[in-house]
Amino acid sequence: MCLRAAGLLAALLLAPPPPAGAGDPPPADPRAREAAALLAEGRSLAAGGDLAPAYGAFSRSLRASPDQDGKDLARDALLALAPPPAPPLSEKERSVVVARIDEERSRYLRDAANRLLGEKRLRGALRLLEEVKGALQEEATAKVIGDPRGAERREREVADLRVRIFSDLPPAEREEADALFSRHRADPARVLREGEKLRKERRLLAARRLLQSLVLDPSAPAGPREEARAAVAGLEREILADLDPAERRAVEEALACPVFARLEVLPSMEFLFIGDAALLARIPARSRFLLDLAYVAQTDLAGRVPNPGGDRVTVFFKELWDFGGGVGGGSRIDIGRADPRGKQAILVGSGLFFHELGHCVFVPDPRFPGWMEGIANFAAAFTATFLKQETSEGGSWKGDLEAFRRDYLEREEAYWRTAPYGPSAGWFLHWIASRGMRPGRGPDWVRYGRVFRAWEALSPRPATVAGTARAFGALLAAEFGPGVWEDLAAQRFPVEEGTAVDLAFPDGAAHYEAHLRRETLALGASDPAEADRLRAEMGALTGWAVCGPFYPPEGGDGLASVFPPEREAVLDREYPGARQVARWFPPGAGGPVSEDAAGAVTARWAYPEGSVTYGLLEVEVPEAAEAFAWVTAEHRWALWVDGRLLEKQEWEAGGLVPDRDRVPLTLAKGRHRLLFKAALGWLGPTFAVRLTDRAGRGIPGLRCLPAEARPFVPAPKREWKPLFRDAFERNALGPNWTAGPGGFTLRNKVLRGSAPGGAVPWRKYSVRPGFPQDSPSHQLTLDTRVLRKAGKDLRVELALEGDPKIALTLDAEEADGGLTGWTVVVVPRGERAEVRLERYDRLLYLGEAAAAKGREHRVLVERRDGFVTVEVDGEVALDRVSAAPLRRDGLRICTWGTDPAIRRVEVLGAGP
Repeated sequence: MCLRAAGLLAALLLAPPPPAGAGDPPPADPRAREAAALLAEGRSLAAGGDLAPAYGAFSRSLRASPDQDGKDLARDALLALAPPPAPPLSEKERSVVVARIDEERSRYLRDAANRLLGEKRLRGALRLLEEVKGALQEEATAKVIGDPRGAERREREVADLRVRIFSDLPPAEREEADALFSRHRADPARVLREGEKLRKERRLLAARRLLQSLVLDPSAPAGPREEARAAVAGLEREILADLDPAERRAVEEALACPVFARLEVLPSMEFLFIGDAALLARIPARSRFLLDLAYVAQTDLAGRVPNPGGDRVTVFFKELWDFGGGVGGGSRIDIGRADPRGKQAILVGSGLFFHELGHCVFVPDPRFPGWMEGIANFAAAFTATFLKQETSEGGSWKGDLEAFRRDYLEREEAYWRTAPYGPSAGWFLHWIASRGMRPGRGPDWVRYGRVFRAWEALSPRPATVAGTARAFGALLAAEFGPGVWEDLAAQRFPVEEGTAVDLAFPDGAAHYEAHLRRETLALGASDPAEADRLRAEMGALTGWAVCGPFYPPEGGDGLASVFPPEREAVLDREYPGARQVARWFPPGAGGPVSEDAAGAVTARWAYPEGSVTYGLLEVEVPEAAEAFAWVTAEHRWALWVDGRLLEKQEWEAGGLVPDRDRVPLTLAKGRHRLLFKAALGWLGPTFAVRLTDRAGRGIPGLRCLPAEARPFVPAPKREWKPLFRDAFERNALGPNWTAGPGGFTLRNKVLRGSAPGGAVPWRKYSVRPGFPQDSPSHQLTLDTRVLRKAGKDLRVELALEGDPKIALTLDAEEADGGLTGWTVVVVPRGERAEVRLERYDRLLYLGEAAAAKGREHRVLVERRDGFVTVEVDGEVALDRVSAAPLRRDGLRICTWGTDPAIRRVEVLGAGP
């Protein structure tokens, strides 16, 4: 076909049918005229075969169009365009690609070093870490990665490993070297000769220790000391080079890994694809072009580009990264488990890549944890819909809306805990699906684009959780109408202040006024009466008794671990710990604990890392009040009121944000006891709590009182009524049970999982590198009528056979899954068993109990008056921890593999 004919055909394919009123004057809006002119220019260029300039004209037309109809026309023109030839790499892009490959090689060598460390092959691990250190130093010099903290960390790792290697000599050799130095200390020449003798005997570590003693001896003459220093340096080189054959082979194989020699770069209009040459060859040109169009669509909707420097976004297919998904952010995307030997085409114009690109383009900040993945899922759904790729895996409009309904709206969770991926994406999609559709023409994304642009331009940005929700809600309402506030109220978002939001103060007037009072108190210029007035107006709580620090077991979670102040308040008691003694500090006691004029408590422990700290206070209110607790904390925290858990905030603040969290509560008339728990990252804990009415004003007449001492009092015994018992004395499951996903076999009065596998939905919204979901194999659900008879106070006992790894869910939803209510998870850890109490899929409490080696086990879960006790084999793992019931009545048991078998299930209740 001649070029002219091809151009005419392309023009016919690209030209849309003439709209009604085609002969009318051009649009009055100058932006619409600009978009129309660019669209016409692109069609002309495409007709002449100038594909790259046509792509640019169509893209600019899409961005310039002020309405969705114009964007749809530009979109259709782009979809009909043949993939244009990509421009060559710039010098900057070449540098970025080299840095990306070097960074991946460093990551791979660190993984190899960690494997050698696990095998106690310290010298090989050091050899690889030294290679990584050198690579990072080169990159820092070239100003490519710019990770000085990472480089410092690796410097320390190398130095620490060298110390471990040089200190790893048998006690007998250590004693011999020390004895030789003590015997010949007065004769440095003899010490040098003895060191050389040990070296010739290949007892290199002993020789080094002997000569190092001479180097460190201040009374030794300078000449022998310098000679010993040089000998020590030589010995260290010999020691570090003394790898056994297997260790040497592992190091050489890691350093000579052939993967990095096979990497190439494949450019498109907006991306640089890095990967094995054979893998890149399997990416169809059309699929690459679809991802280019996704870039145009997403950056237009968000009103920002992730690569303002002009270098294209990199997509790295990593053969050596063991993660079956992707990670995106900034101007880079990483894809794990890349298989260069595969045969199937790799479709990058699909949901996974749309999602990871969304991480690069959409960055609402500050954000709730669920929004981070939810906004990327939203981007994938938008892209798949807008580019007419709705069947793409991962871009599920309907699926995300359903996840929002099922796993948020129908659950009892706070708005800022909307789960990542589908549920959060469904929240973002709700507004366009319910209030932004054009009859018969699909979504009006331009309206949502104005919301994102307004959020991007918002200054100041909200710093608090409630401020984030209300500011974004106000922007939604400005675009989609005042009915947004009704929806937000139904979704449990904060609307108590009404619909008036002053975006000049996005965190609200009450937050700002409290800030001013806090600043005035900090200046210390007020007289005592004035200071009392300011504290009363802002609802500041003062006079905290503080107890700490407490440390969880190695690898544990301090916020979830239960320490004595959660059970008792004996203010003169001390609690010895692994690092130091925890004790109570009464208000004004001084020492490591201080409280400022606005009630902010700071504890400066000697060894704070990983610790938690408690604050105890009592308040009195003259009348019942609907209140807010405003919490300032630099890390995670928990708050109990009158012994009942009000809230447990398990995500980090990223710094000290005054009044970051705001929790509603109801206070009856009289005295109330508050227990606050502050978890710690790397600095001393700082926390403050304010109590106000729902308008953010101090509660009139509220008084702060010293907390009374309260020793632990065991709960009184209770009579339970048997309601259900199944010892599986049949040949099949009875009518009260439903099995599946997974399956069970019933033989000899023992119910056992039929086969291993991860069929049960479990932590389905926790997808990240290095996080094993460890899904159960089998699910067994009890008829809900049984628990309705029991009421919310009940006792469940399981008799098991085999390793007691099991999950028991109370208040379970009808939908499949082991984390659909309150779930007790028992996991054997050697001689002990870890016991977790989780609400949906977030950890609330963590304990442990003995897991006897015998084959018989007993797990007992008791809930009464909103408190839960868990026993394993007669030992209490969790003792009356606060866990208010949910609305559901399901009971579900999940097991892993074929162990443990279930011999008996018994349910007792107190009646409805």
